[in-house]
Amino acid sequence: AFAIQGGAGRVKRLTQEARKARRPAPYSRTESGGSRVSNSPSKAGIKASLAGVANMMADKFMRPAERRRVLEEEKERVKGLPAGAYTRHRLKVIESALELVKEIQQLEFDVHQSLVHEARRGQRRAKECMLDKDLQGLLSQLSL
Repeated sequence: AFAIQGGAGRVKRLTQEARKARRPAPYSRTESGGSRVSNSPSKAGIKASLAGVANMMADKFMRPAERRRVLEEEKERVKGLPAGAYTRHRLKVIESALELVKEIQQLEFDVHQSLVHEARRGQRRAKECMLDKDLQGLLSQLSL
């Protein structure tokens, strides 16, 4: 019984070592700012691509026009890859990101237009106030 127990401990240690060896590399950064990446280069590229898209969408300081350009480039790059389920999935993700960017651009444009409109109305109001003050000044001079 004692010999078996020793053997069981050895097996357990070996399986733990095997598990450790199978773990993905912790947060290895790729050129597109990927997330945790597995050891196979093709999977690494796939995960990095999608994580790169996610990171870019979350980047506050990136203008929508620039974001759109990068997404268009990525879409063209992915279209050139051999067809498969994951390539289709990546294309869908990139296309939905592009739609979001387009919506954001439209919203920003609408906000800009309304701000311009408000500013013009404010200028008109300011001019009216100035005229009123001028008129008040003239009237007060006349009444003297």
